[in-house]
Amino acid sequence: MDALRPIITNAGISAVLAASNDGLAAKITHIALGDGAYEPTGAETALRSERVRVPIGGGRRIAPHEIEVQALVDTGPSFWVREIGIVLEDGTLLAVWSSQSTPLAYKTDGIPLALAYYLALEALPADSVEIEVSGPSVNLTMLPLAVSTATEIIRLQRRAVETEVARLTPVITSAWCW
Repeated sequence: MDALRPIITNAGISAVLAASNDGLAAKITHIALGDGAYEPTGAETALRSERVRVPIGGGRRIAPHEIEVQALVDTGPSFWVREIGIVLEDGTLLAVWSSQSTPLAYKTDGIPLALAYYLALEALPADSVEIEVSGPSVNLTMLPLAVSTATEIIRLQRRAVETEVARLTPVITSAWCW
């Protein structure tokens, strides 16, 4: 698969520049997923076949022109994720990724899909885009899985230690004299 390189949309550039001119930063609030497969041009104003949109659950600024956004997709139908949209507070599509040949993931109904997405924003002024977190934290939702995995690892390690101790414990034999 080619690298996941989003295209900053023309509408997204305009929205960010308008916010910057007002002394504000544009706010990323949602990630949209769809099953449309195409090669983005930057002229997109919406995903071609949006299936689900979720609020940002986390993220951080990595550098003046680079941010990370995280989201938990815990709703929606089953589908192949073939397009992703990064959406601003006013609904403007800031960036879009899609592939005609390779899906990114399969979203299964009833099973959460955690996303972490890095955006390079060289085409925009430094620090002109912020993240607004309002969705569930991806880190906290993964905690139960991490705890159950750690518990199982400890169980397996204990069983291995008990087996090794039993193997190394000398067998005591008694002699009977008549």
